[in-house]
Amino acid sequence: MKKFAGKVAIVTGVSRKKGIGFAVAHMLAHNGADIFLAYYRPYDTQAHNENDAEVIDEIIVELRKYGVVVEALEIDLGLPESPKQLMDEAIKSFGKVDILINNACYSDNENLETLTVESLDKHYAVNTRAILLLTSEFAKRFTGSEGFVVSMTSGQGVGPMPEEISYASTKGAIDAFTLSASPTLAKKSIKIYALDPGPVDTGWMSEELKTDVMQASTRKRITVPTDVAQEVLSLLSGEGETQSGQVIRKRYGI
Repeated sequence: MKKFAGKVAIVTGVSRKKGIGFAVAHMLAHNGADIFLAYYRPYDTQAHNENDAEVIDEIIVELRKYGVVVEALEIDLGLPESPKQLMDEAIKSFGKVDILINNACYSDNENLETLTVESLDKHYAVNTRAILLLTSEFAKRFTGSEGFVVSMTSGQGVGPMPEEISYASTKGAIDAFTLSASPTLAKKSIKIYALDPGPVDTGWMSEELKTDVMQASTRKRITVPTDVAQEVLSLLSGEGETQSGQVIRKRYGI
């Protein structure tokens, strides 16, 4: 029997095959979980200069090859009503949700001197508010025996990110939220983690940066999305019995 057979997972930020969201969704489907995907192509156009409307259809077809049910919703998680809408649609499709993977993010380089109200609000809306509200909706509706929340965080707790000041600040809030939410979630048999995988090659790294990262890494290779998916698998499988509320730093690339 597959590890997550009978489980339902929401994975946000899944619209690129190069991305962490796809790798995690692929891992979950391979292990038998039904999947509800959330994606937002306008952000891919802005951040990655990608606007292939067919990719999400290809992703759905690929995941369904594992014999699982896969549904998807294009949604802007930066809107206040979107987290509730996403959970409503997932419950409508599957009747329940057991696993929540908060992968979607917003990032636009800026420093302390170029910071604007508009940019800060955009970062906060996706990187902080959406995750808190979606986790709240998940907790309120969870009725199973064991649930999981895994939110992707970054290196803001390890070193300074002066050219990504809004991103670092809003992602840092997730670290604090993960710890503070854990006692309440524990009462409902839900474990929550934040996962910092370090630099991951999802198509944004220059060749120069790849060389620098590899030279600094004891593994002498770049971390790729499938590495992150394996870490998520480890957390969901209970390997090592990691205490809920932790920020897991698997910074292989440095």
